[in-house]
Amino acid sequence: IIVHQVGFAIPKFTNLKKYLKFGLPLVPNAALFWITIASSGYVIGYYYDTQQVGIFTAAYTLGNMVTFIIGPLAMVLSPTISKLYIANKIDETKRYLEMSAKYAMMVMIPMAFGASVLAVPLLRIFSTEEYAKGASVVPLVAFAFVFLYFPQLMYAGLNLVNKTKIVALLLSITAFLNVLLNFL
Repeated sequence: IIVHQVGFAIPKFTNLKKYLKFGLPLVPNAALFWITIASSGYVIGYYYDTQQVGIFTAAYTLGNMVTFIIGPLAMVLSPTISKLYIANKIDETKRYLEMSAKYAMMVMIPMAFGASVLAVPLLRIFSTEEYAKGASVVPLVAFAFVFLYFPQLMYAGLNLVNKTKIVALLLSITAFLNVLLNFL
């Protein structure tokens, strides 16, 4: 069906170097992001028992709620700014990036404060008293996610101008710091 609708063409490798230069730095990004997100549970599991991991995971999940605004925003932002950038509407592209960051922070920062203040009652509602012990982790996680996801919006802009190496470098630094801080 696809061949019938789209057709079939033999690939041309004339721009391969340019595509690899852009795309190869993006390959490890998903793994680096996963390391940043998942390493906490593994480090805690190494030093503590599964009950402590469960308490941490409940608190971590509550703190992670601040990221709900970024998913839909990032999904809409990339194609929008790509279209504007290709049309050479640089000022409008910058405005979209700035406003996206501004509105995301207008929602995420109050959500982080709210999750921090309401951590104990929310953990009691969604789990047991035992899990409410992890409430002190919620502010750390919530604000860490604010600082982690804010650059995510900016990565879209860096990708537009073919600065994917910078994105990979920043994600590498983030993953390394997160693992180091988890051990500390």
